[in-house]
Amino acid sequence: MKNMLKVSVIALMASAVAVSCSRNDVLGPGSGEKGFLRLNISSDLTVTEVKAQEDDPTFKVVIKNYENGVIVKTIEDHHTIMDEPVSLTEGKYIVEATNGEDVEAAFEAPYYKGADTVDVVAGESAYADIVCTLANVKATVTVSENVRINFTEYSVTVSNGNEGGSLVYAGETMASEGYFKCTGTLKWTIDLVNTDGDRFSQSGEVSDVEPRDHYKFSFDVEGGTSTGGGLSLKVTVDGTLNDKEHVIDIIDLPVLNQEVITGDANPWAMFAYVNGKYTTDSAPEGLGFQYRKASETEWTDFVGEISLDGKSFSARITGLEPETMYEFRAVSAQDVRDDSAVQFTTEAADQLPNFNFDTWSEDGHFPNADRDASYFWDSGNEGASIMSKYPTSQETAHVVAGSAVKLSSQFVGLGSLGQFAGGNIYSGAFVTLVGMTGAELDFGRPYTSRPTALHGWYDYAPVAIDYVKSPYESLKGSMDVAKIYVALTDWSAPFRVNNADGTLFSPDDPSVIAYGELETGESTGGQYEEFTIDLEYNDLDRKPAYVLVVVTASKYADYFTGGNGSTMYIDEFEFLFE
Repeated sequence: MKNMLKVSVIALMASAVAVSCSRNDVLGPGSGEKGFLRLNISSDLTVTEVKAQEDDPTFKVVIKNYENGVIVKTIEDHHTIMDEPVSLTEGKYIVEATNGEDVEAAFEAPYYKGADTVDVVAGESAYADIVCTLANVKATVTVSENVRINFTEYSVTVSNGNEGGSLVYAGETMASEGYFKCTGTLKWTIDLVNTDGDRFSQSGEVSDVEPRDHYKFSFDVEGGTSTGGGLSLKVTVDGTLNDKEHVIDIIDLPVLNQEVITGDANPWAMFAYVNGKYTTDSAPEGLGFQYRKASETEWTDFVGEISLDGKSFSARITGLEPETMYEFRAVSAQDVRDDSAVQFTTEAADQLPNFNFDTWSEDGHFPNADRDASYFWDSGNEGASIMSKYPTSQETAHVVAGSAVKLSSQFVGLGSLGQFAGGNIYSGAFVTLVGMTGAELDFGRPYTSRPTALHGWYDYAPVAIDYVKSPYESLKGSMDVAKIYVALTDWSAPFRVNNADGTLFSPDDPSVIAYGELETGESTGGQYEEFTIDLEYNDLDRKPAYVLVVVTASKYADYFTGGNGSTMYIDEFEFLFE
């Protein structure tokens, strides 16, 4: 950050001064008339930051005689004189402001400095604007994953060449920011010990170094194999004064034996996507993965398809247990190392509440223990219940096990007055009726697991569509269609459906992470039929926040279109995670 130090210098005739001064305050050249120095310090945040400071930094202010450099005033903390004038004799002065300590080298210790001259004239106001900028050189060091894997010890020493001007980047200081008094050069030395215990050292120097430069020393191993490899250093200058880049080649290091590098994992509940990369010119023999529970000692060889993409390779490890910590490593026939293992924890394999539909409210119309607590399932047939019609109800006779859900599509009304209501159930909550034309529903309940499929049982007996509304008049007389669908989304709140104004759920919504559906217009002959709906994921990395499961005996019931009498039974739903 550049800090703007604004110094207001006000010179007044002695007879007009309200604050008395002793003769000891009369220091400096001029006619002998007295004036006053006032300070106003602020920060200019529009300038590119070199090192962020606190919002209200403290500056040390030194006022010098312009002619001979003699210090006439020193203020350790500018805040102490923000509202009090500094008495000065009329004349010319140098005003310097600093923040930090001017040392040869130190971590996390930037030093800012700025100066300006001011003429103090009796009876007039003068102003000195001081821009405090970084007076030293900044240096940071990073090493690549290749260096961390191939070497058990590594450190970098950076120096400005002066006594006390060296800093060692290693361990906890590796990520630190070093600041050096500018001498025009920066010298560096990298020391390494590889996995076989061999030591290496290489040095270099960067010239034309200027204050406010930021040197980023980045080390990486390129082409490391059992027969040879190289270590390259890339030095980047990042500052407002210079824009240049130095690339320095370092001697080959012949004892690197790493053929494969372990990458990261994307764990699901019962499997995990894992990846790695190889460093050789072609894929080495025995390329693959090993894995184990973190609590175990024996490794399991991955048996399955390895996918290659350039020098990257990946696999899908199956047969894992939910909510369990594992570790894996990339291997080849010649490169199998314990120190390359990466840990991950599998996700939960959560089922939905009352997913077997055995628990019902007392009236037998909602598959929840009650509707007063945090119930999970609801139906859009609230309007039908006013007419003592219940398109959704508990079934205890025709079941797979326990209780089932019976969905009966029907016309609800008197004579020609009324609406068609499709039997339905969904994860969410009924909100309100919208006149006689529809309802508002909240679709979705909080859920964060990632299943691969929905499994269950259904029995369907469709009838011909005899109630239609625009735009589906052409469907009249055709067979009704049942629909089951599931969606995983990253909504921040439930999705508000309003079938009165056409606000409906769409699987093409960008918030949908995964989707799967089953549609059928075929009768099952009064018998339950097993089904599995595979979930297709749009993104294998995004995590869901909500789950939506919807079942309806009439696909077009949102448009008040369907067959009066179409009946569907569903039972024993569950998510699959393999």
